[in-house]
Amino acid sequence: MTEVSNPGNGSLGQSEARRFGVVRTVLAYVFVWSCLVNLPATIFHVGVPDSYEPVLTYAAAHHLQWGRDIVFTYGPLGFLTSDCYWGSFFWPILLWAGAFALAVTVALMPLLSRLPGAIRLALYAALPLLTVPTCLGLGFDPIRILSIAVLGIVCLPGERPGALRLIATGLVLTILSLTKFTYCIYSVGTFIIIAASNRSGLWRNTAILAGSSLLSLLGICLWSGQGMANIFLHITRSAQMAAGYSAAMAIPATGFDSTAGIVLLIFLLGLLLTSWFSSSNWRGRTDRVAVVAAGIFLAWKEGFVRAELHVMVFIVYAFFLAVLLPALLGLDLSAEVERIQSAKILPEPVGNPFVARRVLALSAACILFSLAPVFYNKDFKAAIHNGLVGRNRNTLTAFLRPATYKLELERYLETMRHEADLPEIRALVGGNTVGAMNLDQDVAILNGLNYTPHPVFVNYAAYTPELQRLNSEFFNSQKAPEYLLWHTGSIDGRFPTLDDGEVLLRILKNYTPVTQEKGHLLWKRKIARENSYCLSNERDSSGSLDQWVPIPAEPTWLRIECKQTFFGAIRGLLWRPSELRIEVQLDNGEARSYRLLPGNARSGFVISPFIRADYQLIEAARASGEFPEDPTALPKTFGGESARIVAARVRAADDFAYKHSVRFVMQTIDGIWPIRGVSPATESKEISRAQ
Repeated sequence: MTEVSNPGNGSLGQSEARRFGVVRTVLAYVFVWSCLVNLPATIFHVGVPDSYEPVLTYAAAHHLQWGRDIVFTYGPLGFLTSDCYWGSFFWPILLWAGAFALAVTVALMPLLSRLPGAIRLALYAALPLLTVPTCLGLGFDPIRILSIAVLGIVCLPGERPGALRLIATGLVLTILSLTKFTYCIYSVGTFIIIAASNRSGLWRNTAILAGSSLLSLLGICLWSGQGMANIFLHITRSAQMAAGYSAAMAIPATGFDSTAGIVLLIFLLGLLLTSWFSSSNWRGRTDRVAVVAAGIFLAWKEGFVRAELHVMVFIVYAFFLAVLLPALLGLDLSAEVERIQSAKILPEPVGNPFVARRVLALSAACILFSLAPVFYNKDFKAAIHNGLVGRNRNTLTAFLRPATYKLELERYLETMRHEADLPEIRALVGGNTVGAMNLDQDVAILNGLNYTPHPVFVNYAAYTPELQRLNSEFFNSQKAPEYLLWHTGSIDGRFPTLDDGEVLLRILKNYTPVTQEKGHLLWKRKIARENSYCLSNERDSSGSLDQWVPIPAEPTWLRIECKQTFFGAIRGLLWRPSELRIEVQLDNGEARSYRLLPGNARSGFVISPFIRADYQLIEAARASGEFPEDPTALPKTFGGESARIVAARVRAADDFAYKHSVRFVMQTIDGIWPIRGVSPATESKEISRAQ
């Protein structure tokens, strides 16, 4: 009996296989998309939000102009990157989070098909863990930097991009450029590389991408109320701030971080070069290599200039880049693995099988080594443990029940308002304008005060004389606020008066302390007077590193000029600048050491008297008759003995990084009430009388 086959069975099997393939593809897209969605947290599990975050939302909501009213490396759309919700722009934040994740997912998934199954599995396993937005010192920066590389490469001629992809890429790169200056640099560089690659008759692609970017920029400026001229001013001043960032914020890595970073960088560069020269068409991959190399450099600089907070940026970026690098360079490792396993003679997707195996080995080494820090970084592990479930729950709630998600965000915002509540200061200030120095910006905004920021509102970020001048001119103008939340001090062990520079003199001349609540000192603007302070009796002297320079007893303003050597400049570009320190000798024999920022030192700062605590200014106000409206509102607590600085010297951590010649310029400060010498004996009498 002859068996008759049923041709329908084969068709049915193929149909089921196709359906299964479609379902699997859809699930993969949804999974990757959900991991790339970055939304504000409904509860902050690790650390606290940065004080500058609410300013980004506040300034955008009040249509302050970036580059003029606000000077910061985060741009007019910087609120889209906030880890917390600050009461405005809920729908733009939600729409951007979903659209950005979708654009990157659509560009990324075809690249994953070029990877072997084991590497794809490693990516799928790590993706939900390494994209938790509440990781301390991590944020979402490595994903955004990687997204620019992916979007740029899929728009290169070799990927045959369509008009829709080019338009979407132009929009996404423009938005990213207006969120943070780092993304702006990378996006502009990527656009230049794409334009250069399209020179062979593909000008249409460049025109579509450029047109999309320009129209997006115009639309965003119209929507946000930003002037086009101010956008370019924002870019110019952000570049100035970025140029001073390395020397000002350089903090070395601790423990295993430096070693891990250097080894990872070597592995990545080895993988990049091996993948690049793996075929005879290596010249055709130069554009891809340029896009990837720029991303590696930016991630390296962000991760290791201020390494104690941002080292995980480079490490996480290294993991994702190690997974995707062969695919980004146009190699099909999936086909190569299949050829090796099946022992079939197929066209060699990579070229030399030995080279292909070496690419796979380097990829595996980078992947494994980049995951090692996860197992010893306690903060990173805690962030994943505490934030993973909440992050995925927020994503589901945000897109399925957005009203519920918004309510949860507002509840957390109300919690932050309760913790920052200053009822006495709020009642005293009323509707008058209020400024905030140091890290008090979030307090002013959470209390609903009429916040008026100075240009470089994070004053520790005024790294250059030009940026210091912008703040000083603001406090000397009619724009200066009626009240000011300000207390002395700095970050990272800097000299106490280094950040504020001449702003300190403006504040001490024009404001007087009135009250203190929960550690926040409130100052009130005084009635304008004709007289002003002045800097007189300039003394210019040349010294050298490690040489002690005497400091006069009278109130003294000091400028210090130190110049980098060629070696120091190269080190600062490729790694981080060598640290400068100022050591001071006190009249009681004690010596102290502080960080010295080259840009701030060139601008100048108060070296004498040695102002390092609020109580000194408060007591000086009392002693000079500059009484506040309610003297009893000010505390009567005192610190240790007051001491005068009698000598200072500059030291460099690396003798080859700075020239040995140092210029010191001193001037006498006249006409400001608290700037006066207070001897230990005088202060002791003040303490006894108060007690």
